[in-house]
Amino acid sequence: SPSTSATFLAGKGGKETVKKKVGFAPQPVPYRGSIANKTPSSAQNPQPTPSKKQAVHLNSTDGLVVASAFLPIILHRSDDGVWSADWDYEVLLSMQTHLRVTRVGVVKWRGWHGNVGKDGSPSAGVPVEEREKVEACLAPFNCVPVWVTPSLFGEMYNGFCKGVLWPVLHNVTSVYSSNPNNSDLHHKNDSSQLPIQHTEPVPPPSSQTQTIDSDFFSSQIASQFAEYSMDDVAQGPIHGDGGKEAALWSAYTAVNRQFADVIVQCFNEGDLVWIHGFHLLILPSFLTRRIPMAKIGLFLHTPFPSSEIFRTLWCREDLLRGMLNSDQVGFHLFEYARHFLTCCRRLLG
Repeated sequence: SPSTSATFLAGKGGKETVKKKVGFAPQPVPYRGSIANKTPSSAQNPQPTPSKKQAVHLNSTDGLVVASAFLPIILHRSDDGVWSADWDYEVLLSMQTHLRVTRVGVVKWRGWHGNVGKDGSPSAGVPVEEREKVEACLAPFNCVPVWVTPSLFGEMYNGFCKGVLWPVLHNVTSVYSSNPNNSDLHHKNDSSQLPIQHTEPVPPPSSQTQTIDSDFFSSQIASQFAEYSMDDVAQGPIHGDGGKEAALWSAYTAVNRQFADVIVQCFNEGDLVWIHGFHLLILPSFLTRRIPMAKIGLFLHTPFPSSEIFRTLWCREDLLRGMLNSDQVGFHLFEYARHFLTCCRRLLG
């Protein structure tokens, strides 16, 4: 056969031994190629033809809906109550293009993070009575704001995204901190700094020695990352087993649903939806149910961990299914894409 050949070697005693040499099988006929007009010789030895992909040309009539956690806009408010806006040129999404782009996101204004009060911001986001003015101010920029309650968005952004997702995506399962920025807190909770009321030496600690209450100790020293660390998550049938993690996941889901409501209102048939960041990983799940004809793209601007790290999340399956509901998922490196595929195989089967 053309794929095998024989080589004769001289063995012991002058006898010739045959050594069989195995080659590669011939290339199969391309699936899209037609062999009706080919000769038998060309059908047996087909010549591979390079596949030519048609270039995609987008013009000004093509629409694109870009969704991100924040709009690439800087807002200003004068003392007279007049709002003005300008592009935030430090943000990549503020780049101009010839396409018809509609940007959807949250407006960064005083108190957007929900930290309002004595030690926080004096404002609680854009006032409700002035939201129409801000919408009119953002209209020339083709930006549509998503009005989320600051406290809800703070739980989603600072609690779930920064406290839960960000460490896991960067291959950190839990971060323990002793709050080094607050030295007074250390002295108050350090047992070595407690006043000694005995005149004789204190005996070494034993099982009968009274210790500090663990609940009091953890509540005073635990930092934000320690509070949201995955080692404290009880695995159960419900997300986070109904504890603090369930409230954070509920906030993450509610914000993604509000983004979906705004995108559906801005969507025109034929538009592309481009989602950015790990803040909106389950947004494709909401969009495919309401606008199934939409072409959705998702780009992750952070690393993606291995399956051993990602499986520590209690909401891992919902996050993966949300990403899989996109038509295309983009990563920075092939390594991150390989981790994502491995997680889908091992965690979703």
